Amino acid sequence: MQGSTATLARSGMSVTAEDEVTVDGDFVVDGTLNVTGAAVIGGTLSLPAGIINNDALAQPVVPDAANVDTSGFSLTAAFAEKLGVDIVVPAGCSRALFNVAVWMQAYNANTTGGSDGTGSDYIYVYAKIGGTAGRYNADGVSGNGGTKTTSAGLALSASGLTPGGTVRLGAWGSSQYTTMAVSAYNQATLTASIIWLR
Repeated sequence: MQGSTATLARSGMSVTAEDEVTVDGDFVVDGTLNVTGAAVIGGTLSLPAGIINNDALAQPVVPDAANVDTSGFSLTAAFAEKLGVDIVVPAGCSRALFNVAVWMQAYNANTTGGSDGTGSDYIYVYAKIGGTAGRYNADGVSGNGGTKTTSAGLALSASGLTPGGTVRLGAWGSSQYTTMAVSAYNQATLTASIIWLR
């Protein structure tokens, strides 16, 4: 017993209260340490990289992305969705961080009317996430076969989402003065990066 007590003393371990053992120095466990009660860490806890997976976190993240495109639409002086995609909310998630970018190209065959009587016009595009619309961007396009591109984006932090439900992402576009007819050169692209959260 005396030898065991001396060994315990040399280890830096001492009984400091009822049901309490204090370690003064390093404590190395060569095996499995099972803690069945509460554990209080008063200093820095150092863990090997990669041992805690995403599912073990209180707020795990689910990465997602979308890339869609279309062509062959017309543009009128009223905004309308030219491209859209429904994104499904993953199980267990009710919040998300969205970052959406939209790009649109338009071909203007008009030779009369517009801003100067020769068909010159403007094209507008904005991104939309659910019911939230971003700020539009506009660029001028000449008539008689003029082509122009424009782009816009929107970032949004959303909460109160329903798992299994959908969030609509869209690219909305218009002209300012007159209709630009359907053309294969009228094109739109939407790209989105999404981080889902519980």
